[in-house]
Amino acid sequence: MKRDELAPAPQQHDARSLLLALHELRKAPVDAGYWASFCPLVAALCRARAAVAVQRQGEDTWSVLGQGGTQTAWLAAAWPQMVADVAPRAGSNGFAYTPAVDDAGEARLFAAVRILGAGEALLLLDIAQQERGMLNELLMRAMLVADVAARPSVQLPVATAGALAPTRTVDRGLIDLLDLVSQVMQTPSFELATLKLANGLAAHFGLVLCTLGWEKGSGMHAVAVSHLERFERKSENIRLIEAALDEAAAEEMALSHPPAEGLPAGGPAHAALCDNLGYAQVCTLPQRDQQGNVQSVLLLAWPQAQPRLPEFGGLLLALEMLQPWLADLHQRDRWWGRRLAGWAQDHIEHYAGPGHPWIKAGAAAVTLVALYGIFGTWDYRVEATAQLTTDATRMVSAQFDGRVEDVKATAGDLVKEGTVLAVLDTRDLRQQEVEAMAECQRYEAEASRHRADDNLADMEVALARLAQAQARLARLRDYIAHATNVAPFDGVVVEGERKDLLGLPVKKGDHLFRIAQVQGLYVMLHVPERDIRDIKPGAKGELSLLARPDQKIPFELNALIPVAQVKGQEGNQFMLTGKLLEQPEGWWRPGMTGAGRVEVGPRNVAWVATHRLVDAIRMKFWW
Repeated sequence: MKRDELAPAPQQHDARSLLLALHELRKAPVDAGYWASFCPLVAALCRARAAVAVQRQGEDTWSVLGQGGTQTAWLAAAWPQMVADVAPRAGSNGFAYTPAVDDAGEARLFAAVRILGAGEALLLLDIAQQERGMLNELLMRAMLVADVAARPSVQLPVATAGALAPTRTVDRGLIDLLDLVSQVMQTPSFELATLKLANGLAAHFGLVLCTLGWEKGSGMHAVAVSHLERFERKSENIRLIEAALDEAAAEEMALSHPPAEGLPAGGPAHAALCDNLGYAQVCTLPQRDQQGNVQSVLLLAWPQAQPRLPEFGGLLLALEMLQPWLADLHQRDRWWGRRLAGWAQDHIEHYAGPGHPWIKAGAAAVTLVALYGIFGTWDYRVEATAQLTTDATRMVSAQFDGRVEDVKATAGDLVKEGTVLAVLDTRDLRQQEVEAMAECQRYEAEASRHRADDNLADMEVALARLAQAQARLARLRDYIAHATNVAPFDGVVVEGERKDLLGLPVKKGDHLFRIAQVQGLYVMLHVPERDIRDIKPGAKGELSLLARPDQKIPFELNALIPVAQVKGQEGNQFMLTGKLLEQPEGWWRPGMTGAGRVEVGPRNVAWVATHRLVDAIRMKFWW
């Protein structure tokens, strides 16, 4: 068949005929004519509008090896600007793609597939947006055939007495591998996907056993065994299989026992597996993750010896394409805690590498803060509302029912002993005093008349009434004397406002003023119930008054009132008294308020910052 007969009207061929044409193309020399035939065939196989094969010539320089397809204009013009974006990912993953929009506003998919064995070469594809649902399968097709130019000597042999099978048999096997990979990639869970892969490969190659091992901890664990949905991990057979998987992972290369063409001999674990389970041939194929570490190992066991492994090239390509997909599926199927740990490990490894100085500096700062929070201590203080108080106080009260006629002082005034504070209205009392004096004179005259008449009985009655009138007069004069309220001692008026008292009707005993002496001052603290557990008598503290918040007044607790008081929305509070450790200053006044802080002692920094939140959570959830 001539080379130019391979490429005409590729869209008219089905997948089988295209694969047959690509297989025949392997026999041709790799030159410009080869690529001119290869690109349209791959474009048709991958349902692409066009395909371009390019090869890197320098750091940012690429040359075209060949191109073909039904609509090549857009890809030929767009790939030089877009190849730099996908080349690194295609080089590490084997493929990459990115959405694109042409000049007419039509959405397209720009894909790149690594070509093995041709240096740094890529196969670029222009895939229609309508094919997005089949994108994985189309890229898989491209990856399976993108080695034809790289490995002309690999002709996908099959096990038919050591000889090559007819060409159509080889191509059928490639198509079957393509279908198996597609089925595996359509499986939603890691467990089912790996089991389908193991069963499919066992059926395809006629294996007695196919096992996939996955890296876990320090060794390989079997995750799928052909024809077994469940297996006992501690059984002797699984132990032997995992030993062979570990051996291949340690060697980091494909091994075979007995040795096969192109593969080195396996070690003692491979030999023990064959001897104990009676396998004629065992082959292990390690697969690597994106960092180049062995992540999984596929174990194949045949009932007959295989001097040359069948379809080895196609199998390696299928595994290379499936490995990143299975790794992603394995990550998504893990318990969320394991996923979180894996995510954290990946990011730590990424950011712990070269670069990212600011992120590292931030992480170091956060670490230092965390360590300080765990191991550092602060001097913890409990905050409380505070008030200056004194016990040297006296209430000035009304001595009789009446009305306040005049007010001489108000709250805050400094007063001397005897200073007039307020005067009650005495007009009614004066009138009653005159009436009482008249009664006394009348009863005294009556008593004298009855004495002259020698009427002793009436005289005694008159004298008794005289005594009553005199007593009433004495009481009235006492009220009048106490109508003027004076300061009992030197001090300050702490209660009693002039504007409130002037003209106020009062009853006997009503409080008019409260006078306090500026001596014997102490602090009264109100501590919330949640903080009382940390306070002990004798603790030191500081008081800051609203009048002078810049001045700190030291005190020492000397008493705790053990009964809580309800303070409205503030909840229960305990009262504490403290002794002031400084001499009172002239501007201090009883009743002044402010904030107090009681020293509790050193506490862990993290506890200081979080203890209230922790207490709230404990109360909420009864921890």
